[in-house]
Amino acid sequence: FMEAEAYVEAARAFERAGDREHQARALRAGGRNEEAARVLIEAGHHEAAAEALLEAECWEEAGEAFITAEVHDRAADAFRRAGNHARAGDALRALGRSEDAARAYEQAGSWVQAAEAHEEAGLLAPAAEARLRAGQELEAAGLLRRAGQHDRAAELFARADAPVEAGICLVMREDFDRARAAFEDAGRFDLAWATHCMRRSEFDTAAAVYIQGGAPDAAGLALGRLGLASAAEAVARRDWAAVASALREQGNPTLATVEGYALLHQGRWAEAWPRLRRAGEVRLARAIRDQDWNAVAARLAASHHRDLARAARQQAGEG
Repeated sequence: FMEAEAYVEAARAFERAGDREHQARALRAGGRNEEAARVLIEAGHHEAAAEALLEAECWEEAGEAFITAEVHDRAADAFRRAGNHARAGDALRALGRSEDAARAYEQAGSWVQAAEAHEEAGLLAPAAEARLRAGQELEAAGLLRRAGQHDRAAELFARADAPVEAGICLVMREDFDRARAAFEDAGRFDLAWATHCMRRSEFDTAAAVYIQGGAPDAAGLALGRLGLASAAEAVARRDWAAVASALREQGNPTLATVEGYALLHQGRWAEAWPRLRRAGEVRLARAIRDQDWNAVAARLAASHHRDLARAARQQAGEG
C-alpha cells in the first residue's frame, strides 16, 4: 500500500510539472491503470492507453483506444473479450478480413452488416441468407440471382411482389411458361413476347426485345442460344464495350438493337443512334440524333432503362 501511495504522489508531482508520460508511468506502477489511460488519451497516446486499459480489464474501452490508434487486430481481440462482437466485426472489416468480420456480425445478430461483409468477401449465398435474417427479401433475392440460384431467387422475388424480377429468374431457369405468365401478370407484355420468342427459338428477336425492356440477363441467355458466347458472357458482367464489339460484325439487323443499347450504356450516343434506327427504333434514334435529351430520357424511362434515362437527363443539363 505504501509503495502504491508513493507512486501516486510521484504521479501528482509529474502532473504539476506537466510531464504526462511519466505521470502515466507512475500511475500504472501504482496500479492506477484506468487513470493512466485517461492521461495517455489526453496526451494522444492511444495505443499505450489501450495497453493500460487491458491491464485494468476494461476490454471495451481498450478496443476503442486501439481503434483510434488504428491497431485493428488488437481492437478486435479486445472487443471479443468484451463480448461486443459487432465492434469486433468493425475492426476486422477495417483490416480487410471481411469473412471473419461477417462471422463476428452474425454472432452479434447484426445481419445487415454481416450481409455487407459476406458480399465484400464475394460470398453471395451467405450474404443472401443474412439479408433474409434482416428481413430484406428483395436484396436477398438479388444476391441469390447473382449467385446463380435463380429458382430460389424467383420464389423470393414473387413473395416480395416483384413479378418482373421473378420472371427474369424463371427465364434464366428456362422455365419459359411460368416466366411468361409472371410477365403477363405484371403487364409487361413486351417481355412476355420475348419469352414466347425464346420458346420458338427466335433468339435474335428475344435478345432485342429483352434488351429494349431492360432485361439484360435474359438477353444474354438469348445471345448464348445464338452461339454468341462472348457476347453473352460480356452481358453477364455488364462489359458493354465487349458486347458492342462482339456484335459489330454480325450483320444481323435485329441484333443491332442490342449493340445500340450497349453503346448507350457506354455513353456513346452518336454511335448508338444509327444502330437503333437500323433496328427500327426510329423515334429514339431521331431524338438522340437531334440531341433532344428530354425526349430521349422520357423514351428510355418508359422502357424501364432508369440508368440510361438519368444519363440522358445529365446530357440535357450539360447542354
